[in-house]
Amino acid sequence: MRTQLQPGKVHVWRLCEADLDPKTLADAYDHLLTAEERQRYDRYKVASAARSYLATRRLERTTLSRYTSTAPQDWRFRHTAAGRPEIEHPNPHGLRYSLSRSGGMVLMGLTREAHIGVDVQSKEPSADIDQVAGVFCSPTERAWLEAAQTDTERLGRFYVIWTLKEAYLKALGTGLSTAPASVTVTRTGDGAIEVAHETPGDTDRSTWFLYDWAISPDYHAALAIGSLTKPLSADDVVLFNAA
Repeated sequence: MRTQLQPGKVHVWRLCEADLDPKTLADAYDHLLTAEERQRYDRYKVASAARSYLATRRLERTTLSRYTSTAPQDWRFRHTAAGRPEIEHPNPHGLRYSLSRSGGMVLMGLTREAHIGVDVQSKEPSADIDQVAGVFCSPTERAWLEAAQTDTERLGRFYVIWTLKEAYLKALGTGLSTAPASVTVTRTGDGAIEVAHETPGDTDRSTWFLYDWAISPDYHAALAIGSLTKPLSADDVVLFNAA
């Protein structure tokens, strides 16, 4: 039975790479990857990176096939100049998606018609927040980090900013070609998340929905949806576990 994705809804699939046994990954290599994808896989020198790439490709193909009659091996993809993946064919339902992986966790977000970006990060207590924030965060975001009462709270705020901004830039379609520090994400008093550009050409915030959540104590995730024709809420986001 196919999974139904209605307009105005967002589906997010989570995969823990450790849940995939070697045979499952071997079958994915043999039966799902294109020749170009196999070549890319074979170029990886680090086993964990190769495994993560293969797990991501498997999630990408098998998840899309949950929504259509297209077999996983028949999907064909292209990438924009900024590296955003898109379905080349077939795509009769107007599916759009985004992928992210970090520290053994893979995330895939899907919607119809609207632009989407997702990001997941493995939370590293030893992260050099000051160094990253200096180039990644806007002055407003750095002030929010400095206002944290404890190191734990500061680390949590750092990953909120990081994941939301990564997801937003993916959905925007520019990736890191847009200077991350020129964009500010803020949480309002009612918990909503807003995004603003601190350079000319401010994005119309009314057409965007941003959402973040803790997958577990070790992972933080976020998604961004743009070009909306109607507002979304957290109730419109459905989370799934993949295997």
